[in-house]
Amino acid sequence: MNNEKFSQIKLISNCSVLITLLITPWFNKDSMVIGKQVSLAILCAYLLPMAISESKKLLKIIQGKLFVFILLSLLVQMALVVLISEAPIEQQFFGRTGRLLGFVTYLSFYVVLISVTNFISQSSLDYLLKAFGLCGIVVCAYSIFQSYNLDFFQWEKRTNSVIGTIGNPNYISALAASIALPVLYLTYNWNKSRFLSLAVITFSVYSIYRTESIQGYLALIVGLSCFTIYFLIFNKIKYLFVLIPLLIISFAIILNGMLGRGPLSSFLYKPSVQSRGDFWRSAIATANDNPIFGVGIDSFGDYFLMYRDGVAAGHSFAEYTDSAHNFILDFAAQGGYIFAFLNLMIIIFTLYSFIVYNVINRKFDFKIIALFSAWLSLQSTFFVSPISIPLMLWSMVFAGAINGIFLRQINQSKLLVESKNSYSFTQFMSLVLILMTTAVMFTSFNTDRLYLKSLQNNDGNLGIKVVDMFPRSSARYSTVGRLLFESGGSQLPYSLTVAKKALEFNSNNVSAWALILVNPIATPDERLRAKKEILRLDPYNKEIKSYEIQLD
Repeated sequence: MNNEKFSQIKLISNCSVLITLLITPWFNKDSMVIGKQVSLAILCAYLLPMAISESKKLLKIIQGKLFVFILLSLLVQMALVVLISEAPIEQQFFGRTGRLLGFVTYLSFYVVLISVTNFISQSSLDYLLKAFGLCGIVVCAYSIFQSYNLDFFQWEKRTNSVIGTIGNPNYISALAASIALPVLYLTYNWNKSRFLSLAVITFSVYSIYRTESIQGYLALIVGLSCFTIYFLIFNKIKYLFVLIPLLIISFAIILNGMLGRGPLSSFLYKPSVQSRGDFWRSAIATANDNPIFGVGIDSFGDYFLMYRDGVAAGHSFAEYTDSAHNFILDFAAQGGYIFAFLNLMIIIFTLYSFIVYNVINRKFDFKIIALFSAWLSLQSTFFVSPISIPLMLWSMVFAGAINGIFLRQINQSKLLVESKNSYSFTQFMSLVLILMTTAVMFTSFNTDRLYLKSLQNNDGNLGIKVVDMFPRSSARYSTVGRLLFESGGSQLPYSLTVAKKALEFNSNNVSAWALILVNPIATPDERLRAKKEILRLDPYNKEIKSYEIQLD
């Protein structure tokens, strides 16, 4: 059974590496995420029967019961959100184009979390850290090449070109920060060389530098500070009383800099940082108005403009977003405060597991602190950036490892009892779920493939056909409708038809209403209604307020 558990950790680790590295630019428009989501869902299908079977052991201890209760409550809350909220079910299930953080993605995260909790052991922890370290080095190395305009593909550039295989410079800087301690641990175990240790930190810092993202520096500081405090507690505790005040002062200076005050303001105070405040206030207003079930999984983008305030709308750098850029606020806006609280409980439980584990063992454990520092670095970035599938996946893997090591420590005898359930049955159920999941997820992959084909060939007929294919997407409707509108002439009726179909799918699609408003063949009544609906969804839009409609 121990060999079987080690095999499962190897599988999860290898699949996490695959998901992080996988890109499909030859086949998909959403090439940075759709292959990752499909692979993650198939991994979830394989793990789910075993996760259910093995989790019975967790119910033998009070902490395990609490952990299982949190996860079951999350699944129930998500199901209720999908059924009760007004957002389209397809959008909630698969997620919004560009991020794909729908029900199936979150379900997969939680299944991976409890699976790692069930299967992890001290012996398999090294393999997990090696997989993560190697994966991070590959992605960061590729990103460095991208920063020098050396790339295999011509990506659409919404930021700079340093996107790795994850899709955003902020994600790359977060990954670079989080691999520092795991790789440092691995190199130290392999060859206790200070030169190698310095090389690891230098590589991490240089990777962050090339992304031009300050978030990575902050995440690296969080990870290194955690490691330093941990080291001093077990080795030089007297220095801790000097370090803690210095860290508090440093973080206060950094926070002031991000708010536009103090010596670091010129470095840290940027429009992108200011925008976070606008996003956060809109998310809080959204959650306050929908406190129980939110507005729908991965559906904050439909309501951001509605709930942003006049200050945010008045900024010269005002921008649209489909994420609060803070995962707790995203959870609150999308799934209500219950969903946010339950996800916060996972974080608190992981912190509790780490602290109690070290209180019991009372010794410096480089492996555990490397794991915990990587997890904590990722959490710090999720407070100021959107979630991405690879980073959240590794976060769940690390949380599962920390919780699993702790739960075995407090009651090893009960958790090592052999399961009476037949593995042949769970493997059969895994096969059945894999086949079903592959069939469902292929529809998403194939629709996006045809969408890319329509754009590459400038094929309007295929585009019109694709927007109605399962699963439908507000973004695809808007893009195809806009391209048809820009073609003008005989394409205007088709643009109007696509816009109307988009609103049948999602009446809160502000881009679709805009397509009707500006389309000259739309009736005056249709255009007047479109203006009214846009102002409902974006009440501070001055351009729409002053937009005059010619009534023939």
